[in-house]
Amino acid sequence: MTTFKYNKQIIAAIDIGAGLGTKISIADIKEFQTRCLRESLIKREDYGIGHEQFIDNLINILKTMMADASLNFNQLCSIGVSIPGFADDNQNIISCNNLLFLDDTDIVNQLSSGCNNAPVSVINDGDCGALALFNIHHIQLLYWAFGGGWGGSWISAKGNICFPTQNWDKKDKSIHPTNEPGYVGKLLKKDLEKIFKNHNAPWDKFLQNFAIETKVDINKILGPENDPESLRAETCVSGKGLWRIFLSLMLDNEFNSLPEDLQIKLLNPGAAGPVICNLYKQNHHTAKKAISLFRNIFGKAAIDILLIAIKDGAPADIPIFLGGGLARAFDLFAPQVNKILNKTEIKSTIMPCDFLETGQNASIMGAFYLASQNIS
Repeated sequence: MTTFKYNKQIIAAIDIGAGLGTKISIADIKEFQTRCLRESLIKREDYGIGHEQFIDNLINILKTMMADASLNFNQLCSIGVSIPGFADDNQNIISCNNLLFLDDTDIVNQLSSGCNNAPVSVINDGDCGALALFNIHHIQLLYWAFGGGWGGSWISAKGNICFPTQNWDKKDKSIHPTNEPGYVGKLLKKDLEKIFKNHNAPWDKFLQNFAIETKVDINKILGPENDPESLRAETCVSGKGLWRIFLSLMLDNEFNSLPEDLQIKLLNPGAAGPVICNLYKQNHHTAKKAISLFRNIFGKAAIDILLIAIKDGAPADIPIFLGGGLARAFDLFAPQVNKILNKTEIKSTIMPCDFLETGQNASIMGAFYLASQNIS
């Protein structure tokens, strides 16, 4: 195994995930944009019980990674942390999506005290990915990431997060759509029903499936701020949203005709995306219909969000970078969404996140950038 004998400043990036797990990387501060020294993953099922055990796991893994790279642990001089949630002004986690054991956690002091008092900075994962892109382009931009949900951020030309989500009061109205669209982006049910109808798609079946999935009465499915007339945009516009759309279109006999391994993957929202996209490329009727429907819903949601951003001061041509798993299928839907946007006063162009080509993780790169800012 190759080892690295550095007597330089080492920074760490931690991307806490609510899905597959938590990614951890270390790098020389002068090389983090192009080269990491070690990477590791804590699987979701290995998070342990409670935040103290989880943070202890992070510290122990960092120690192992540093030793494995022939580095003294004292060389770890700063840590950036990306979280799927929100922190207060003191960077205590106040809400962490789908990881409730991290709510009300003082991760900064606990992690720092176990890492030679190295400074620790914590930030929302959407903001983190956006900062990583700003570090490349140094322009005002929007970053949208599709996975299980739809997260994102708006970064100013000076590199500031617009509408920061510090001290969130857990009310949808206090989160700006472009900062974390998965929370407050919304679509009216009547508009969605019309789009489904235009595609000869079963809107009622979509709602029924969603009610079963979320264990909610179909008449009690609510949108942002508990609005009964809408749905959260991420319900449809996300990797999981595409999966929901596809299953609402798939007939039983059609599903049963697929190979068993594909059936298993299609029943798993975390694995279904690539299968649907591959079926699309094979001219599979339902996959093509699902992605066409997805494009139109995404276009509608994007227009609604961008109009709010423009009203709040964003330029009408602000560039939008897409990240997350679904963005790997960029060519299947984004060009058509750009055409939808350009029929309005919005002149933004959606483009793939730089890290899709390099294979780097946007949240990790943003966490590295965050860590680098703590070192003078």
